[in-house]
Amino acid sequence: MTSIEHSSEPRTTRWTQSTVYLDMWVDPDDDPRDSGVATVDERSTLLDYLRRYRLTLEMKCADLDAEELARRSVPPSTMSLLGLVRHMSEVERHWFRRELAGHDAAKLYCTGEDPDGDWNGAVPDVKVADEAWRAGAPRWRSRSSSSRTPPTWARSAPRRCRCATCWCT
Repeated sequence: MTSIEHSSEPRTTRWTQSTVYLDMWVDPDDDPRDSGVATVDERSTLLDYLRRYRLTLEMKCADLDAEELARRSVPPSTMSLLGLVRHMSEVERHWFRRELAGHDAAKLYCTGEDPDGDWNGAVPDVKVADEAWRAGAPRWRSRSSSSRTPPTWARSAPRRCRCATCWCT
């Protein structure tokens, strides 16, 4: 017998939304992450990549309450889904607003006293969870639109390369 068979812990069942392929998280025909749009250049590849990963995080968080979002994955780690949403908002704000657009955008959660404020501040409070989604998700959706025109923040960014198809560096 293996140690798992001797365990007194209840056996964890894996959550799945899939009804056809139970070893998958969601059935391929129901997966909203596949846009069907060809990624033919650097910009479309980047936007599709970001859209897919943002949507994956959004799907993982769907139907969870503030307590479930803030639950630490493996204590004493500070990682949680809510912390990840806050972290992604902080990171994307840094790269898109500060680095690429050159704006003096204040940090959302991290400070000199708490450089991990994005993770540490992910507490099981409805206001904290709502604020985290307002800070990140709407901006994610607007940035990952299928428009061929670079967004305003990208057009105003100082160009750092001479590539004809690169708008983000």
